Amino acid sequence: MSYAQGQAEFSTQTTGTYPVPQVDSTLPAFDFNDRVITDKQVTVSVAATDSHYTLNVSPAQAYLPLHVSGGFYADPADEYPTCEVNFISFPGVRSFNFSTDDCYDITTLKLKVVPDSRSPYGGAELTVNTPATGESATHPLQLTDTPFVSGATNSDDAEEETPTVPADPQTPGSTDGSAETDTPEVTPSEPAVLKLIQDKVTISDGHLDIGPHFSGDKLVIAVKDDSRQHATSTVLRDPAAVSIAVPDAAQVKRSSRIFGDKSFDFLGEESTPLFVLGATQQAGRAWPGFSTEDFDYQRFPAGVDLELSALETPAGANWWGFTSAPLGGLGEVVFDSQKPLVLKNPQRTHMHLHWAFTTPGTYRLQVRAVVPESQPVGFFRSVAHSLGLSAPLVSEPATLTFVVGKPGEVSTDQVTPLIPQVGSDSASGDAAESADSLVGNTVPEGGSVTSPTPERNTPGLVSEQPQSPAERNTPPSLPNTGVSGLAWMIFVAGSLFLLGALLLPGGSLRFLRAGSKTTQK
Repeated sequence: MSYAQGQAEFSTQTTGTYPVPQVDSTLPAFDFNDRVITDKQVTVSVAATDSHYTLNVSPAQAYLPLHVSGGFYADPADEYPTCEVNFISFPGVRSFNFSTDDCYDITTLKLKVVPDSRSPYGGAELTVNTPATGESATHPLQLTDTPFVSGATNSDDAEEETPTVPADPQTPGSTDGSAETDTPEVTPSEPAVLKLIQDKVTISDGHLDIGPHFSGDKLVIAVKDDSRQHATSTVLRDPAAVSIAVPDAAQVKRSSRIFGDKSFDFLGEESTPLFVLGATQQAGRAWPGFSTEDFDYQRFPAGVDLELSALETPAGANWWGFTSAPLGGLGEVVFDSQKPLVLKNPQRTHMHLHWAFTTPGTYRLQVRAVVPESQPVGFFRSVAHSLGLSAPLVSEPATLTFVVGKPGEVSTDQVTPLIPQVGSDSASGDAAESADSLVGNTVPEGGSVTSPTPERNTPGLVSEQPQSPAERNTPPSLPNTGVSGLAWMIFVAGSLFLLGALLLPGGSLRFLRAGSKTTQK
């Protein structure tokens, strides 16, 4: 049976038959010899209509496969294309269509055409202007005599680069990057103190994960930077030092092909412009997501919640983070600038999503990690649990910046560490106070527990009530999910009283006798 995107449901009672595999015994044996090419000419043609561009790449010798890569550019000086081109032109299929929903406001076509590996010739490059709507253009291209090798150097004297191992900043006593053999091992019961990188960076391309980590006995939010833009290996960065660039080339218009299902109507009407970072990795785009893979689920089997809210949004703008359903349509709204959301992670999570922004500008995301069922250990565990005084483990709020559109001055000059540096004399209280200054307010001690109400039937996500536009322009105050000071004072005093009664000579016996007499009366 067939199913169309956006269709509510479909069913059938008609029986069908499975295709029967056919064996073609007439297929010729594979030829491992180099191809014989007598004509190196290739013709590239481009035709433009209101709905699409048709690109045809045909060699003079009809049996030659060609790898065509490149793209359509809004500005020929751009490093990455607005609309990517990447396909194989082979016998019978030489033309490919590109929708104007994806490729619009473009001026230039850049292509690299490379024959397959059995060809003795190399590739060729082409840069031309794109035709206007209703017009077409044909461009001749000739394969080169030098076989194409990606990343090859023209110098015969080029020496092979010897990979170097970067210095490990966490290695005690190491000044030249060499690890010492007598470095003490860190036991699982003593989590290592992290040193998040404080250097300010702007990341425009590559894989990023935002998530909770333990630094000693403290829960912190870090950005795992796997982009390799500013380091040769995966590193952990302070979110306050990271800006994610969303280029002008990321702008699309909502259409029947792009977020066309009715479930995406919250993004705006058709033709609404949006700056989008996709849920799948794309060259020239940052790929931020969430990960709890480094969280200690063995110690905290209930998992960890990530509280997400918009700390800064340009006037009149909105932004969201959401996933797509397997068969099309909306999956989950993970982040909404109009209201705080909680992403629950009872199991290890690694997710990437679509990030959509309505206007250029600077956006700031606030993230806080909460372990909902962390409790005291030892003798106090059962007493605290029975009194309902188990305290959640909460991280300091962390702020991550998105710069959308034309790059501007990003106000990250004052980068405040969320955790003290290794060897620093700063107290943890100072770090907490500095982190509160990033939020713009201080959560009062003894605050009440906030119970978010479900937005909709979305697994793992709950939200608070929608805010008015005026409230959205005010930095949100995250709820204090801890236990009040008075409750803890009563708990500690009661525990000490019970402990003293049991330790005094005959104390436990007198206590039991007194209880017995009371019962008899």
